Amino acid sequence: MMNKLLCLFAFLVSLHCFADGVLPREQEQEVVWVFSQVSQDNVLHNGAGSREREGLESQFSEVTIITSGSTLEVPGICKVESVRHRKEPIDYWWSESTVALYARLFAEEGIPLQEYIHEVTNLWPQQECPRPFDSLIENDGALVTVVGDGYLLVFRPDGTKH
Repeated sequence: MMNKLLCLFAFLVSLHCFADGVLPREQEQEVVWVFSQVSQDNVLHNGAGSREREGLESQFSEVTIITSGSTLEVPGICKVESVRHRKEPIDYWWSESTVALYARLFAEEGIPLQEYIHEVTNLWPQQECPRPFDSLIENDGALVTVVGDGYLLVFRPDGTKH
């Protein structure tokens, strides 16, 4: 009887995780994401300046991100247990106007915002990668983070051309 209750409990917990959009990563192979680009403009399209963009490109051009199972690693910076949350963009940015701004910027960079995105973030609050690697967006074959005045840093799987 106790074994049946344990099995039922485990099943309900796993069902709850899938209902919340938390996807298990244990079966995933290692993916090495390499720096691809800094967005041409920032989210507000206010012409904040090419110097900031060039500085970001210089600062992050050698960065790689490794996802493997339930691990997120930025070599030399951090390595944490991670989760992928499946979300609609509105659940990530919390307002239709902000979603519209980011949808425009993502589209301009050739990675149109999908109906669902995956937020890749740390599993435990006490284990966190520093900004801008604390919350990554996996969308349309790219891993993206927002930096500075709203520029996108785009990473693609090693070996892909864009």
